[in-house]
Amino acid sequence: PLGARPGVHPAPPRPPPANPPAGGGSPGARAPHDDRLYVGTSVGLFTALRSGTDGAPTEFRPVAGVEESAWSLLARDDALLVGTSTGVFRVRPASVQRIAGTETVVAYLLVPSPFDPDTVWIGASDGLGQLRRDGARWSFRGFVRDAPGNVRSIVEVAPDTVWIGTTFDGALCLQVETGGDGLQARRLHTAGAGEVDLHLAGDTLYLTDGDSVSRIEENRPVRDAALSRITRGQIIYVVAEDREGRLWLNTQPPQAVRQTAPDAWDVDHK
Repeated sequence: PLGARPGVHPAPPRPPPANPPAGGGSPGARAPHDDRLYVGTSVGLFTALRSGTDGAPTEFRPVAGVEESAWSLLARDDALLVGTSTGVFRVRPASVQRIAGTETVVAYLLVPSPFDPDTVWIGASDGLGQLRRDGARWSFRGFVRDAPGNVRSIVEVAPDTVWIGTTFDGALCLQVETGGDGLQARRLHTAGAGEVDLHLAGDTLYLTDGDSVSRIEENRPVRDAALSRITRGQIIYVVAEDREGRLWLNTQPPQAVRQTAPDAWDVDHK
């Protein structure tokens, strides 16, 4: 266990809105900002124009200037940040601006630092990047040197200590430092090979590698043999905790499990 909730990780995909944007491709990421609902799709960013009697959005329009695949939305107090296939955009009510230096960045996800409100991590095809806010301006600080590419999950567990899950290079725990050559990474730990995902459930950070599930304890992966027996033979990419403290897994069919002892889990059939 990590104690106080240390960070965030990509949430499992949510079902699309009841009335998705007409002609707007497949809806994915969603975020409320500035009294509007924004939806990222495969053909750009859309926003709700008005709400129905039940408060649900009933009409959408495209946001001019963001016509690319919009994969990640992050609401900040001063703007909506949008990660796309052609960079990161800052969206405000009266303006849309691509953040300079990100024009060629394929941004899969945007994750705010839980330790610094002016820092946002970027998971991208080129690796681990960072955005910084100075006053009202967001700027791209570049990619972390020596970090692998195709970063698909990020959890910052201590200031500038970041676990990343990748598509081809396993999971790594990096200490990110700023030097004369920009952002640099010191590798503290590695785990798995190939595609490895990270999942923050409650106060515990889980790592999934194929059908194996591990917990991160003292920044080291510890295989959870009981969970791994339940998931044996199935590729696990979703581990999420519900309000009752159960873990949901993307087994077939999906299962909820409850911890009954430090080293024991039971499938919850309720």
